[in-house]
Amino acid sequence: METPQESPKLFYDNLAEHYHLIANNWQQAVVRQREQLQTFFDAISLPKNMLLLDCTCGVGTQAIGLAQMGHDVHACDLSPQSIAKARKNAQQFAIDISFFVSDMRHLRKNTDRHYDMVVAFDNAIPHLLIERDVLCAFRNIYECLRPSGTFIFSIRDYDAILENRPQSTLPRNIDDEFGQRITFQTWEWQPQTNIYNFQLFILQKQETHWETKCFPSTYRAYRRGELSDLLEKIGFRNIRWYMPEESGYYQPIVVAHKFDRHNSC
Repeated sequence: METPQESPKLFYDNLAEHYHLIANNWQQAVVRQREQLQTFFDAISLPKNMLLLDCTCGVGTQAIGLAQMGHDVHACDLSPQSIAKARKNAQQFAIDISFFVSDMRHLRKNTDRHYDMVVAFDNAIPHLLIERDVLCAFRNIYECLRPSGTFIFSIRDYDAILENRPQSTLPRNIDDEFGQRITFQTWEWQPQTNIYNFQLFILQKQETHWETKCFPSTYRAYRRGELSDLLEKIGFRNIRWYMPEESGYYQPIVVAHKFDRHNSC
C-alpha cells in the first residue's frame, strides 16, 4: 500500500528539531564529516578559502564544517525550520554563515552571488522525483557558479540498492547525551518505478516506555549514470564519481565542473 507523499519541505520542517537524534553525537558528526571532506578536497586539489554555497544545508551539518575549514560559506534550504535550527547550531559552534531560505530549483531568484563551489550532501537530490525538476535544480546551480566552478553532491548507492530493492534499512542503536534510541527507515517501492515512499522512525527510550516519532517522505532512486547524463545536458563537464572507499565519505560523491568557454580551445 502506498503512503501519501509528504513534501520535502514538510518532512524537514518536522524533522529539524529532532535531526540530532538520528546521529550518534551530532556535534561529533559535524567534526567527522569536516575531516572527511577536508581530506577529499585536498585529494582532488580543490582551492582553499572558496566562496561556497551549500544549497541543501538542512540543520548545518556540512555547512558548519566547511566554514571551519576556512571557506566563506553561504547556506540555504527549502525548509525554514531547518534554517532556523542551522542558525542556532552555527552560533553554538561560533561560526559565521550567511543563511537564507531557498529551494534549489529557485536559487537564482534568491541569490545574486556567483560561487566557486556549490554542494548538496546527504542524498538531497533524490527528493526531486522527475527529471525536469532535477534539470531545473542543476541549471540553477550551474548559473550560480563562477566560470570553471565546481558542483559536488552525494547520494545513496542506488546502483546497488536497485538490484534488490530493500524494504527497510538496518536499525541503528544509539546511546549518547540525548538518551537511548533506535532509528531506521521503512521503504515502500511504487510499482514499475524507481520511486519509494519512506518512513524515518526514531524510537526514544523514556522512563517507562519508548516514544516513537515517524517522518515520511519520498525519494527517487537515481542511478549514477542517469544523474551524469542530466549534468551533461546542463553543460557540466569533467564529471566523475567517487565511491566511499576512494573518497573516505560515507556516500558516493560526484564532482562536476562548469564549462568555462573563455578557457576552452
